Amino acid sequence: MDKREFLLKTNLYVILDCRLVNYQEIENITEKIISGGAKLLQLRYKDIITREYFRIAEKLQKICSTRLVKFIVNDDVAVAKAVDADGVHVGQEDLPLQAARKIMGEDKIIGVSAHTDEDAYIADKNGADYIGVGSVFQTQTKENAEVCGIDYVQYVKENVRIPVYAIGGINTANVINLRNAGVYKAAVSSAIMTSKDPEKTVEKFISIIGN
Repeated sequence: MDKREFLLKTNLYVILDCRLVNYQEIENITEKIISGGAKLLQLRYKDIITREYFRIAEKLQKICSTRLVKFIVNDDVAVAKAVDADGVHVGQEDLPLQAARKIMGEDKIIGVSAHTDEDAYIADKNGADYIGVGSVFQTQTKENAEVCGIDYVQYVKENVRIPVYAIGGINTANVINLRNAGVYKAAVSSAIMTSKDPEKTVEKFISIIGN
C-alpha cells in the first residue's frame, strides 16, 4: 500500500504528546495505543533538546516499525530523518514543506498544519501528503488556539485534493459530530494520552470513525 492509499484509508491519527504524560511512560502508552488498533502515530514534544527528542523518537520508531504502524515526527525534520521515521509533520513556522521534502524524500509522508485557506492551498499545491486543520474544538494542548469549527474543516476538505485531518479538542463524545458532518479523519491527543485506558479509548474512536 502506498502512502496516499494508506492515508485515504486511515481515519484515526494519534498524537503522542509527551507533555501530557510522564514521558518515561511513553513507550508503554504507545504499545497500548497500537494494541487498540491505531495505525498512524505522531510524536510531539515541544521545548525539548534535540538529543533527547532523538532518543525518544528512536525508541518509538522501533516499536512502530515492529508493529507495522506508521510513525511521524512533529516539527524536527533532522530527527525524523535520523530515526528513519515514516514522515514528518511541519507547522507554518517550521522548515518549509519543499525543503522538508528534499531532506525526507518522495516516499515519506509530509503533513502540514493549515490555519487559513491560503495555508491549505499552498500545502496542497506544494505536495503535502495531508493537512491538519484546527483547532476544531477547544483544546488543552495548545494555549490560545483559535477554534475554527466543523464547518471550516468541511470547507477545506472539499477544496483540496489531499486528506484532511481535523485536530484540536476531539474526544469520543464530539467525534460523533465530526462523523455526522462527513468528517471521518481525526487527529487526537489528550483524549487518548490522558485516558485511564488508552487501548479501550482507541478502540472507541475506531468504532465511531473507523481506522
